[in-house]
Amino acid sequence: MFADFLSTGGKPEREVSPVILAAFLTDAHRERLATALLRTPQVEDADLDLYDLVRPWHDDRLLPWLIGQLETAELSGWTGQRLITTIAEALDDTDLANLLATGAAQLRNLEEQLYNASEDTERQRLGRQVEEAEEKLRRQFVDALGRSTAAPD
Repeated sequence: MFADFLSTGGKPEREVSPVILAAFLTDAHRERLATALLRTPQVEDADLDLYDLVRPWHDDRLLPWLIGQLETAELSGWTGQRLITTIAEALDDTDLANLLATGAAQLRNLEEQLYNASEDTERQRLGRQVEEAEEKLRRQFVDALGRSTAAPD
């Protein structure tokens, strides 16, 4: 089936939407992907790609797995930010999305300063600030997540 998709215009050199790829997965593929994710002790960026493939089936075991990863893993950089973004999108919670947007803007500002810094001591100082800001955003997000999931329906 995926070969049919490619022959009708899908190009492997382009990024293909996970929703499109998921359409070509059988239930057995989905189950294997879900099982593989649930057995993963620490999330990696590739694991989030697998989650994107499985997400169209709304497997109710996977969102708690993502949240558990966020609460226990020491993630930094792109993978940590992507995990937070993935959870916020999955929950479709306005407060979480606003917290994420504010924190991401602050991180982008620090990362831009780091990129433009010319002195080593300044780069080290800004690097520490980026790491601290990432951890602060993670903690704030986990706290807000606890409040939003504890709120009565």
